[in-house]
Amino acid sequence: MINWSEMFSVDYWFSSKALSGPFLWVLGALFAVVLISGVVIDILLAIRQIINYRSVFRQISSFAWTMGLIGLIWLFFFYQGVYILSARVWFLVWLAIALVWLYFVYNFYKQIKAKYLGKR
Repeated sequence: MINWSEMFSVDYWFSSKALSGPFLWVLGALFAVVLISGVVIDILLAIRQIINYRSVFRQISSFAWTMGLIGLIWLFFFYQGVYILSARVWFLVWLAIALVWLYFVYNFYKQIKAKYLGKR
């Protein structure tokens, strides 16, 4: 069972414990799916399967490439038990950066959509 009082202590977020069990595989699968989706979007953009909103899909692809690769690198450090680079706080930093990046991609999508709908 999760001890929620630990979530609010600084020691919990800056400690480094080796990651194991199903949580390791779930995070690994999540980061791998994000990375693979970036590759798939890049391939679809290269063979011109995605025509509408190409610039938005380029941003989504770069987001997926970057966040998937950084997540897998962080997971490697967590699995190896590297003290500074495997602290849990890096996952929070990754999550915050991902949310801010997705916010900017969404705003860019709204601008592109308004520009295209304004022409019609």
